[in-house]
Amino acid sequence: MAVLHILSAGAAQAVVEGIAPAYASESGNEIRAEFSAVGAMKARVLAGEPVDVVVLTRVLIGHRDSVQPRCNICRASAQGGI
Repeated sequence: MAVLHILSAGAAQAVVEGIAPAYASESGNEIRAEFSAVGAMKARVLAGEPVDVVVLTRVLIGHRDSVQPRCNICRASAQGGI
């Protein structure tokens, strides 16, 4: 079983927790999500913390160049793939 590590803004907590059971059931994988302020999440990513998905506010997505090298979801967003 793989683990999907998510850092999410607190405002999206209900959404992430709402889809987690279906994701786990369909994929057989586990979700480990942490919810906090987006500035704190950005600092964690920049510090090199491994993460699979980061849920950011529109403002920080606009500054994605500073986290893009460490974040696949930012690369997808930059390419219009989300």
